[in-house]
Amino acid sequence: MGTGDIQHLGESDMKSSGLKRTGSKIVFGLISVVILLWTASLTTTFLQSVLPGQFWAVPYLGLVVFDGGMIGWMIVYLYNAEGSMQRSIALGLTVFNLLGVGLMTIAEIVLGGQTLTVAPELLGTVAIWGVGIWTFANVAGIVAYHLSSPDARIAAAIQEEKDALVEEALNDLRNRRQDNARVLSGQMGGAMYKALVSELGTDRDGDGIPDVYERPSKRDYAEAVNGNGANFTQRPSGR
Repeated sequence: MGTGDIQHLGESDMKSSGLKRTGSKIVFGLISVVILLWTASLTTTFLQSVLPGQFWAVPYLGLVVFDGGMIGWMIVYLYNAEGSMQRSIALGLTVFNLLGVGLMTIAEIVLGGQTLTVAPELLGTVAIWGVGIWTFANVAGIVAYHLSSPDARIAAAIQEEKDALVEEALNDLRNRRQDNARVLSGQMGGAMYKALVSELGTDRDGDGIPDVYERPSKRDYAEAVNGNGANFTQRPSGR
């Protein structure tokens, strides 16, 4: 066998191997789709029995907590999660929702009307409570996922440092006030004293006597007379 024949055989093997890999991916993809449709139908049927009075689309929306949530969080873990916290949340909820799919599937098969075996007494209770628990866990996971993003953590860390600087500045302000309290209070007291002296010497009626020394009735009369253009030093006739 010549070199050309060996090369031709190698290329044929590579093509055959590539076709096999492609075919196996297609088969695996079809199996995955069928299995997910099967579990999704069981989950939806169980949710319909748990929520009989709800709008017809509500049980289908509930798939996002179980089958859809499992796939969604898996995709997030593989392609979107950044940092150890986000990856841990995404992976944890992928596994958690997988357990929820198992719970819904078992509950519908066992409680869906079959007569071949007796259903465990607590299965229905656990499954019904599971709907609420899995819903809350996924909502909490979404909130925690966004809070643990690198951008959010960086912003939070910067804000914490800013807050620490503000606290230190406030402490420094308090210390400065305590160290200079006598000087500052002296300046404030001096200004207040000047305002006091100015008020004590006020003579609005212009009679040469500060208003603080005069009776209020006399000051009011003098101001009224002065306002009418008369002599503000004129005294009332007493009539």
